Amino acid sequence: MKKTYPLIIAFAMLFAVGCSDDEPKAAFGPLTLEFDNVVGTTNLQLNTPNTPYTNFKGEEYKVTSLAYYVSDIKLKNADGTTYADPMSPGGSAGYY
Repeated sequence: MKKTYPLIIAFAMLFAVGCSDDEPKAAFGPLTLEFDNVVGTTNLQLNTPNTPYTNFKGEEYKVTSLAYYVSDIKLKNADGTTYADPMSPGGSAGYY
């Protein structure tokens, strides 16, 4: 048992020297993503009583529901560093 005391003291000293308060700390907080859905140059409106939109063939239509997947999200910090949300090939992560 007496032989382990120097080993414990050595690990404690190594741990104390290896830790530093100068390392940047990750900041966590709420994140809100806002999407601006448009048709051509106008804002998209759901469930309109008329057919306000026209496609490239001249056919009028309206939108009653909208669903899409979002992926490949990248966040850019004020210092220029970026974070890319990793996507898995199987689709189990990175797709929302």
